[in-house]
Amino acid sequence: MSALRLQAALGNPGQLYNIGNAITLTGGIGGALAAALGDGNSLGLASKRVFSHLWGSPSALALTLATLVFFAGGAAYSAAWKGKAPRPNPRLNKLGDVLSGVGALILGIGLIMLGNAMLAICAGLLHAFGKFGSAFGAGRFIPLRGNDLPFDDLCKDLVLISRLPALLAALSGLTQALSAKAELGVILLASSVVISTIYWALADILLLRRNGVLMIGLRRIIRPHRPSAAE
Repeated sequence: MSALRLQAALGNPGQLYNIGNAITLTGGIGGALAAALGDGNSLGLASKRVFSHLWGSPSALALTLATLVFFAGGAAYSAAWKGKAPRPNPRLNKLGDVLSGVGALILGIGLIMLGNAMLAICAGLLHAFGKFGSAFGAGRFIPLRGNDLPFDDLCKDLVLISRLPALLAALSGLTQALSAKAELGVILLASSVVISTIYWALADILLLRRNGVLMIGLRRIIRPHRPSAAE
């Protein structure tokens, strides 16, 4: 399936990123409201709970700021991929990479404040390295089994790979919340993170290029080499 067909079916990468961002933000606010109202608080006290969720602590402020930067990055990607051309605007696409890398670093700082160092490494450092490498790695190559693979293509692969441990962590959190019969707010937040991660991974897939290791491997799986009669 071509890039144009994928975009027609799913939307462009920026749209998918921002759908995921919106789901995360809405899930967090909805979860905070549900938890507060479930405890019997008035709407006014519930609103204060939402305020605290968004910027009531250094970690909450970092997570909210990261989300806003991710929204800006999604807007840059969306502008880069407008139109029918299969290749994005290089300048705007690079801006999307840089903003996403900055957002990933801020997200990592927020997660470290929350005490989840492993998730911070996966969601922050690994993601940020992939985005910055994608933005500034053009023209650099890595030798691999006799082939010179573009460094920026490998970094795009790395961003997608970083979604797997993040998705596993999100699914683990949702499973624990369901098995413990947690309050609605916790389940809502955990569910939003799972759904958002899937949207972000789909956006990552649209950003992959043909010369990346993942795309080369996928082509070999879909179209394995068939020896000719002369071989």
